[in-house]
Amino acid sequence: MAIYTKSVGAFVSPLGLGIGAATTVSRSLNLRAAGNFFGYSLSGINSGVKYQGSLGFQSVQTSVDWFPWHRSFHVSPGVLFYNQNHITVHGGVAAGQSFTVNGANYYSAAADPVTLYGSVAFRRTSPMLTAGWGNWLPRGREKHFSFPFEVGFAYVGDPPLTLNFTGVVCDTPAQVNCRSIDSDPTVQQNIDAQRKKYQNDLAYVRFYPILSSGVAYKF
Repeated sequence: MAIYTKSVGAFVSPLGLGIGAATTVSRSLNLRAAGNFFGYSLSGINSGVKYQGSLGFQSVQTSVDWFPWHRSFHVSPGVLFYNQNHITVHGGVAAGQSFTVNGANYYSAAADPVTLYGSVAFRRTSPMLTAGWGNWLPRGREKHFSFPFEVGFAYVGDPPLTLNFTGVVCDTPAQVNCRSIDSDPTVQQNIDAQRKKYQNDLAYVRFYPILSSGVAYKF
């Protein structure tokens, strides 16, 4: 009687497109590993600041699939590591144009227009916990394909946000009372308050949601 102990598969989740493999440890345990990747670019205008952003996902995950009743339901503790997930934003404000930071309105100076850089980075290593249905290594001899589904989370903590403005700002479009952003404590306070607002908005990804669906083939 042939024994099938290995499989390969592909899936999609909020971590991106995943490609992985699994092997049998015992009747109730599988060991699974996968790599995730995804990239996306976007552009727009927010509060008068024109920006271009990029979202890059690259990570590796390992999980132990435990089947408590030796059926398709499983609980899977794991680790997300080599986490290169990040968001970067570059932008600026054209000379003479207005923009808003923390409710305060400024104008970009013609001599040194305002530029923006922002970034969000995630922990390199995070614990994971998922549960779902479907076995990457279905136990029936005649079964080769499976369609696993799982939900859960990775605890990534609070991803730090960087928000930097540089250049010269003015109080009116006529370039009145212009000063460097770096030398004005009030402007710096508004930038920091705006950063904290964005940082609070990121709190919901502390427990990064995992919703995964895919297909696996055992051999």
